Amino acid sequence: MLFKQAQKIQNMAESGELLNKINIPDDDSEIKYTKPPGADNLINMKQNNPARYNEIQQNNKHWFSIKKLIDQINSTLS
Repeated sequence: MLFKQAQKIQNMAESGELLNKINIPDDDSEIKYTKPPGADNLINMKQNNPARYNEIQQNNKHWFSIKKLIDQINSTLS
C-alpha cells in the first residue's frame, strides 16, 4: 500500500500535478520568520552562565548537537 502511494506521489511530481496543488501566494510578499519562544536560551546561557552551558554540553552531547543545528537553522531563517 505504501509503495502504491509513493508511486502515485512520484507520478504526480513528475507530471507537475503535485506542484499545482501547492498553495503559493501570487503576490511577491516577503515571508517573515520569527523565532519560537526560548530559541535563544542556549545562546544566552553560553554568555550568561558558561559553567551550566558546559555542563549541559558534556552531559547531553547528542541533544546539544541537535539544538545547535536548530539554532543555526533559526538564525538562517530570521
